[in-house]
Amino acid sequence: TLLVRRFESSIAAFRSTLEKMISTYEEMIGYVNENGFFPIYKKGDLPSYTELEGMDESEIDDFFVEFTKNKGDSFKKIKAEELDLERFLSDLKGDLSLLQGIHDEWKNAAPDSDPKFDEVVLMINESLKDNPDRKIVVFTEFADTANYLAKKCSAYGLDRVFKYTGQDGSTANKEIVRENFDAGLKEKSQKNDFDVIIATDAISEGFNLHRAGAIINYDIPYNPTRVIQRVGRINRINRKVFDELYIYNFFPTLT
Repeated sequence: TLLVRRFESSIAAFRSTLEKMISTYEEMIGYVNENGFFPIYKKGDLPSYTELEGMDESEIDDFFVEFTKNKGDSFKKIKAEELDLERFLSDLKGDLSLLQGIHDEWKNAAPDSDPKFDEVVLMINESLKDNPDRKIVVFTEFADTANYLAKKCSAYGLDRVFKYTGQDGSTANKEIVRENFDAGLKEKSQKNDFDVIIATDAISEGFNLHRAGAIINYDIPYNPTRVIQRVGRINRINRKVFDELYIYNFFPTLT
């Protein structure tokens, strides 16, 4: 499900998740083969099995006691002898082979070919040309996609684009968003440094973006409430700026 959602979002998000999954499978196989156990721990935080090289069982236990100290997450290990090891490794390697096959096909695709992004750039340029006072919000579910879009926009010469994800939630960045996209601010406090904001759903609550009269949903959340929350950023009660609001949705196609 995650791979499908990331694929629907952007080529960058899909590639990132695919490569992380491959790396995780390789690590799990390494843990079983090299250290004789299968670790269960919070994703992303687990150290590489190569860090345990040369340690005996007691030293490994001590290592993980120290590793998980003050983190509040429990670490568990399943010893190899407690597993149907041959079948377990066969299943892991089967999944890994499948993922690597997808990755091999994917990396052969033209790296600069992204018709979805090309369409967004066209939409942004046409919208700003026809309605220069109508700012634009581009929404995506994933920070990887937001980072990718911001970088691509910069490469295409769109330099009045601001990016906001959960990782960008500093006080200074929140103020930039308010100054450039919040029509509730006094006019003398409003700025026009940015015409477009590319954001994750980290900005779908608690922000007024009604100086933007258009939303582009670069991907569609599986939770429909998220879509309503996105639209609500530019459709503010008693804060009318535009007679019409434009909502553009990208849906996956076969081509």
